[in-house]
Amino acid sequence: MEQQILKIPTLKTERLILRKFKKTDIEDFIKIRADERLYVYQGGISPKEREGYVEDLNRFIECYNLPRGSKKFAIEFNKTIVGIVGIERYNNQIKMCSMGWTIRPEFQQQGIAYEACKKIIDWLFNKCDINRIEAFVWQGNEASKRLTEKLGFVLEGVARQARILNGKFIDVYNFGLIKDDYLKEKK
Repeated sequence: MEQQILKIPTLKTERLILRKFKKTDIEDFIKIRADERLYVYQGGISPKEREGYVEDLNRFIECYNLPRGSKKFAIEFNKTIVGIVGIERYNNQIKMCSMGWTIRPEFQQQGIAYEACKKIIDWLFNKCDINRIEAFVWQGNEASKRLTEKLGFVLEGVARQARILNGKFIDVYNFGLIKDDYLKEKK
């Protein structure tokens, strides 16, 4: 079976538009990617010059047409891009992917990440034939850990000392969400 391209649609909730990134999103994109409070939990992304952010955004856009690679949803709230939800490691053969999210600090604690992730999870399970979604949360990122649990993910294990943060080894919490469990909880 050939790896299929995960086609990112535009999804809407009561307050949000979840869509592909566009080149015109660069200013809001930089506000997300350049914020030191956010990139610390994004696997070592470091601040760059503007050209580096333009390259990153262009790479996001190019990946929409590739069978492999991250697919990123821009979270639009009141005509502003306030965050990102990424679909990683998509594999239609084993019906699995992982997801992660980032929300600009001034838009946190407003239910935006929950609303966006919930809509994308519904789409993955109901329209993409995904059976399992994984999420990996770094030790110390308590807000993401709480959100992951609120979304219905189950802690499946801990990868001990799997990352380095500020020169120290930290654990990574491995969460999983299974379609049958999710659909039972929705009823």
